[in-house]
Amino acid sequence: MLVLGCGNLLLGDDGFGPTVIKRYLAGRKPRRGLLLMDAHTSVKSVLFDILLSDVRPKTIIIVDAVEQDNVPGTVFELDIKSIPEKNRDNFSLHQMAGSDLLKELEAVGVNVRVLVCQVKCIPEEVTFGLSTEVEGAIAKACDIIDEWSKE
Repeated sequence: MLVLGCGNLLLGDDGFGPTVIKRYLAGRKPRRGLLLMDAHTSVKSVLFDILLSDVRPKTIIIVDAVEQDNVPGTVFELDIKSIPEKNRDNFSLHQMAGSDLLKELEAVGVNVRVLVCQVKCIPEEVTFGLSTEVEGAIAKACDIIDEWSKE
């Protein structure tokens, strides 16, 4: 199982995914067979390489920020089938995108799960650190990763 933390640490709440990976590795011991990787803003390249590889993880978990109409700090699983077609070529889950690569991975037998956190704000200028609401969601995301890794 591969867990990819996606996002940009320089854009506030967009850094949720990489921060989850960092905190998980600092405070928990991953189960055998669980690899956590901070993919930052390179997740599309990582997923493309996996798709082209002869050896793939059985499960990939994408951890990212999302902009929807939820309460900031809400952590939930996003169904990739619900990502609008108009965004299929992008890869920024807070803009609801990246579905083509994820769907292609599923088509070759990889179980893909997407764990997201509703952001409070993604700034247009460099801003370090997460909002209080998103910071408070990190432990829950780590717990969910633990739970999913047992399946």
